[in-house]
Amino acid sequence: MNVNDYITEIRINKAKALLRDTNKSIADVAYETGFNSPAYFTTLFRQKQNQTPSEFRKGAGV
Repeated sequence: MNVNDYITEIRINKAKALLRDTNKSIADVAYETGFNSPAYFTTLFRQKQNQTPSEFRKGAGV
């Protein structure tokens, strides 16, 4: 795993925690975890987790 992939993994894990534990919007979670674009965040999240942030939140019971 290269450095960029490692950092992205950490950011996605932080985003998962925020999605699970807060009611912040998807855009707020994206910005808080260092993504400049909520659309890019959603695309990357889907690639890594095989679901969108909204789907993840619904599955997490928030």
